[in-house]
Amino acid sequence: MNKRIYVIGDVMLDKYWNGESTRLSPESPVPVVDDIKVINRLGGAGNVCQNLRVFTDDVMLFSVIGRDREGAEIAQELANSDIINDLTLGENSKTITKTRVISNDQQLCRIDSGSLNDAPPRLGDTPDAIIVSDYGKGTITPEVIRDIIDNHDCNIFVDPKGNDWEKYAGVFCVTPNLKEFEEAHGPFSFEKARDVLEEYNLQGILVTLGANGMQWIGRDGKSIIRPGIAQEVRDVTGAGDTVIATFALFSDIDIKTAMDYANRAAGNVVAKLGTAVPDKEAVVETVVFTNGCFDLIHSGHIHLLQKASYMGDRLIVGINSDASMKRIKREPVNDQYERKEILESIAGVDHVIIFDDDTPYELIKSLQPDIIVKGGDYIKGNVVGADLAEVRIISILEGKSTSKTIERAKNVL
Repeated sequence: MNKRIYVIGDVMLDKYWNGESTRLSPESPVPVVDDIKVINRLGGAGNVCQNLRVFTDDVMLFSVIGRDREGAEIAQELANSDIINDLTLGENSKTITKTRVISNDQQLCRIDSGSLNDAPPRLGDTPDAIIVSDYGKGTITPEVIRDIIDNHDCNIFVDPKGNDWEKYAGVFCVTPNLKEFEEAHGPFSFEKARDVLEEYNLQGILVTLGANGMQWIGRDGKSIIRPGIAQEVRDVTGAGDTVIATFALFSDIDIKTAMDYANRAAGNVVAKLGTAVPDKEAVVETVVFTNGCFDLIHSGHIHLLQKASYMGDRLIVGINSDASMKRIKREPVNDQYERKEILESIAGVDHVIIFDDDTPYELIKSLQPDIIVKGGDYIKGNVVGADLAEVRIISILEGKSTSKTIERAKNVL
């Protein structure tokens, strides 16, 4: 996925003190933990970046750390993970640190420290998308959000914190869990979510529902529910970071696909102990792409689409818009929406995307499919997007074409 993402928010140091516990303290009925081993991991906005790095290299973090040892440890972890960053070294801040004491895979206690009282760096140029990771630690203020919205024309995704969502007004979407939504707005419902969208001028809300999956409510009135994936839950730490990272990265394909990816990613990380990132192979499917006008569907089209669908986990079909088709071919018999609806009804076709360019190159570049499929009248090297993905040619059915169908129809008439 070739997409540039900026992450701004509260970066934290997650420290894990792992040891063995086989006895209680004689001083108090609490376990004694022996042979402590300390592991440092990036938390908060840093964990969002770690999750993004599973799928793309073009990630940059903007945040605040203190002039302290923990801040230096965060800087080292960022360097170890090859995460480009711009950090304010705060004079008035103490690095946010969460220290967890673990024994026999069980968390015994958590010790929190730090506060952020300095402004983060400004983002500069505009990336493909911006993720705001707000843990309520001081980095994300109304002024910071307003500066982002006013100066960056791209989708802004926010993991919200607290009851006051006014500062998020005008972003693309927020991704609260059910508890966060209800603490801010009362019992969750479709109607309540629509009211929130209108009040804060959002394009959508993605509410994570724990074991019940997640629900998207869009400004257009669309509601999409994706069920939870049956999975042993070991530790939910950082699952929200995983959801917003994966959802934001894949949302250009479509909302439902992005939700499915986020669902699988979150299901993968909650089975791990501590702050974690998903295994790429557990999240990303083999994506197959084909394209055309698909004006009058015939058996040749069905043959190609079925063969293409067998080559991967998800088949995306790009179709020329009416304007594009007029430029490169002829006046369409069926308009673009009719053609899209017919294609979506065919078994094996997962998504249909209308593109307005004369070729699908920019669409392919955005989707980054694994395989491009074309009919047997094409030569691999001449296929648009051959430099972006593997090309496979499927033999065509003789005598089957839209132009011949039109000719036969004229003769009958």
